[in-house]
Amino acid sequence: MAAIDIHALQPLLDRARAGDGGAFNELLARLRPYLHSIVLERLGRMPDGRIDRSVIVASVLRRFVINFPKLEGPGVPPMLGWVATVARRRVVDELRRIGREPDLLGSAIVFVCDPKTSEESQAKAGLVTAVASALERLPPRERRVVETRWFERQPDGVTARELGITVNHVHQLRFRALEKLRKMLTVILETTR
Repeated sequence: MAAIDIHALQPLLDRARAGDGGAFNELLARLRPYLHSIVLERLGRMPDGRIDRSVIVASVLRRFVINFPKLEGPGVPPMLGWVATVARRRVVDELRRIGREPDLLGSAIVFVCDPKTSEESQAKAGLVTAVASALERLPPRERRVVETRWFERQPDGVTARELGITVNHVHQLRFRALEKLRKMLTVILETTR
């Protein structure tokens, strides 16, 4: 993920909140590479180039511009957390969109003729869908704690700074989130049998 200097962004954020348009444009310019790295990390490299990462980044920046006056907290970490969450959700939305339209994936999908392999891959895909569905039902902070630990492999200290909480609070949030995920997945998997 692209490194972003939180301390350098704070003065820009303060000036942008005070109404300085130049500072706001500079803030957007500095967020762009950060967003590209998040999207690349989540999406990977699509072999046929059917998903344009720049379009996803531009849509996240549009949402940031629209929601900027409503963003809570004076600090950079909550702002970066919000932006990263929106970017991750946009990637999921885009993957779901192309999942509903398999012809858009082109060479990114390899169909296997062996029926056993196909059944196994369908079962795995169902499990992945169930986990993604359960994750989306979690409250934002709990979802973020799970995402940073298992998808981004981020240390708890970094997550704590990003969310503006203590490491112990991160552990508590993760414990609650995992309990909720277990219950949701149990219900989902029992209903699909």
